Amino acid sequence: MTSANEAQDAEILAVRPFFCPIKPASSPWAAELNTLPEDWLSVQGFEPDRKQRERLSRANLGELAARTMPDGHKNALANATRQYVAFFALDDACFDEPPMPLSRLTRKQSIILSAIQHPETRWPGEDAYVTASRDIANGWKEIASPVQFQRWVEGMRAFFFGVTWEAVHRHGHELPRLNEYVAMWMRAIGMSPVLALIDTVGGYEVPSSELARPQTQALVEMAHFLVAWDNDFISRAKEIQRAHDRLNIVDVIAAERGIEPVQALDAATAMRDRVMCLFLHTHDRLTSRSATHQNLRKYADGLANYIRGHLDWALSCERYANIRPPENEAPANEKAPPVSWKDAPDDDDFTSPLPIPAIAWWWPPNPE
Repeated sequence: MTSANEAQDAEILAVRPFFCPIKPASSPWAAELNTLPEDWLSVQGFEPDRKQRERLSRANLGELAARTMPDGHKNALANATRQYVAFFALDDACFDEPPMPLSRLTRKQSIILSAIQHPETRWPGEDAYVTASRDIANGWKEIASPVQFQRWVEGMRAFFFGVTWEAVHRHGHELPRLNEYVAMWMRAIGMSPVLALIDTVGGYEVPSSELARPQTQALVEMAHFLVAWDNDFISRAKEIQRAHDRLNIVDVIAAERGIEPVQALDAATAMRDRVMCLFLHTHDRLTSRSATHQNLRKYADGLANYIRGHLDWALSCERYANIRPPENEAPANEKAPPVSWKDAPDDDDFTSPLPIPAIAWWWPPNPE
């Protein structure tokens, strides 16, 4: 049985071109937002390890906010940038490199959730992550409606639930089966609290009745899926080389099917492209209907922007760009060549569900 942390001899694969016919966009505040992380790191006291702190300060997290939510208001994008800093600091310090013991992890999560649900509370001896999370929550309380704020809190609960599942596997258990991985990784990747903020950052609000529609929920989950798998493709080398970890869609498929990682990458890319085609089809159906609420149209466009914006950021981000396959080694100060885009998907059959029970419901019985 393949172990999640059995990575010493893992094959590093080059990142392949992506199919993503969504137009790129960015906020005019991108450059200014990129100056926030270093100040935020200093004030909050994150990352005692100097190299880790430098990596985080160079991750262009303001650009991530600007590209994924290009229509956002400046103060909301600033708070989103601070949230990204906190998320990535937590990920590196507690979730990945190396993973924190489960007892400490669940205690930290519980305290953070209490601090964001009730920012007026204080915990004895609370650390920088708790204090920063409270400050971020106060920022959202000033911007969001009570309903939007609660959606964000519930998104954080879903995220931490997924992280706990992730930690179980990172502590040496065997790799999960594909169906379980797909269902849980969408939560562990941290998209739940982020996608809950798209309308908040944009200065509008989608009615709860519109968000609860099955078609909307399917579109949201597809966005979770696409960002999670794109992140797996781009970050796999980093996770193997720095975290010594194989909890990744490529390795999950390889272990389940008994095939080589390069063959698993072929399969994963085709599945990812089919979901991208389904997302585009569902998005167009939803936004073209005259009865669709105006703010739901904006939100659907926001999901599309997030998928493309994450790719544009991740493919140029120093966090991943200096990780390269051994056969293409270059001087440490030279970045890997840019990943190109492809014009056609490897699999465009959006009418047929993937053989993954957890997401089969995304496909309508009679697609138009």
